[in-house]
Amino acid sequence: MTLILCGVLLGILAAKFFPVSDYSELSTLPTISPTGSTLTQNQTPEEFTPIVITVTPELAPTATPSSLISLRWNLITVLSPMDTFKSYKLHYPSTWSIKSQKTIKPVTGGEQGSSTVILAKGSTAFTIQQLDAETASCTYSDTTEENTPFTKYDSYRELAKTDIVWRWGQATPELTEKIIYYVCEEKTPKSFSAATSIGVISLNGSNIDETTLEEFNYILEKIEILK
Repeated sequence: MTLILCGVLLGILAAKFFPVSDYSELSTLPTISPTGSTLTQNQTPEEFTPIVITVTPELAPTATPSSLISLRWNLITVLSPMDTFKSYKLHYPSTWSIKSQKTIKPVTGGEQGSSTVILAKGSTAFTIQQLDAETASCTYSDTTEENTPFTKYDSYRELAKTDIVWRWGQATPELTEKIIYYVCEEKTPKSFSAATSIGVISLNGSNIDETTLEEFNYILEKIEILK
């Protein structure tokens, strides 16, 4: 009996001099959000807005040969001086350079205006030309034959832009000793013209390899036609 009374007395003394911690204080500690930011005591996860860093990636090819991925890309904006053509943005890789860029504004009662951009890679030239001139139609195996044999294409590659279709290929028979590829645009169903929305687009050179053709195709894909 004496031992029990001593134990009770020791318990009372321990509670007096060594109080038990109040665990309710833990509920006021800040909560760490999944992003590593700290919520304040009166903020709920729904009210918390984390800092978001948006990284804009450099222009890089998608689903194209790996040889294009490591290239540095440049950009120029060409404003059309003519009502019949649209302005555009032209992305081109560091393997190409601007050989010529010339714009002539229209003169009342005189010239209609024109625009020419030429990219060069060795002896190969990529040209976009806006002129007030007639252009021929382009014929393919799935289109109606026209009396214009120099704009017939036995094969081609097709690109679907935002609301238009482009086809590019080598005209047959060849017009000159140089290899020339033209881009044609679908104006009405199954009817194509060499005058695209941004002008006459061509690629010509004496020795055009597959790498150059892939670059040409990708440059065409990345052209932005401005409204």
